[in-house]
Amino acid sequence: MEYGCGPGSQAFTLAALGADVSAIDISDVAIDLVKKKAAEENLDMDFFVMNAESLEFEDNTFDKVCGSGILHHLDLEKSYSEIQRVLNKNGSAIFFEPLGHNPFINFYRNRTPQLRTEDEHPLLMKDIEFAQKYFSEVNVHYYHLTSIASSFIPFTSVRKPFSALLNKLDNGLFKLLPGLRKNAWIVVIELKK
Repeated sequence: MEYGCGPGSQAFTLAALGADVSAIDISDVAIDLVKKKAAEENLDMDFFVMNAESLEFEDNTFDKVCGSGILHHLDLEKSYSEIQRVLNKNGSAIFFEPLGHNPFINFYRNRTPQLRTEDEHPLLMKDIEFAQKYFSEVNVHYYHLTSIASSFIPFTSVRKPFSALLNKLDNGLFKLLPGLRKNAWIVVIELKK
């Protein structure tokens, strides 16, 4: 299940790879858009207008749950509980989310509130640790510390190699100085039931 789909949905890639996909979003407009796209791509998928904090699926329904940029809009206690409930016994979930500790990124966020919705709250380390209440295993991968600088380079031919170099630097820094991890821009969180 894709938890919070939309026009940029990963559900299409998953379905094209042969997965049996269900996707939810609270917006009926988003669901209409993804239904249309699925029909155009001749993909058999199920879409539902549904509240991510109160899923209508039965317990133990899904092998996998995934989402991109969704958890930081939600009440985490309700969300974690619902994700855990609908995962089957050996199920797992993966989420791509912004982290909210970096002072430079937060400075930018504070200066550009029009780019965000009122319910957004980039995840904090305590939010990720809170997942341990619901999941037997919580693994976190950290991305984009120095590599954020590459986004200011206007030319793709220069930006790509510079970004790759800075990503390697970030990986090294995160291994050498684990305390820097909380200053990453993005985290990928893996949750196992």
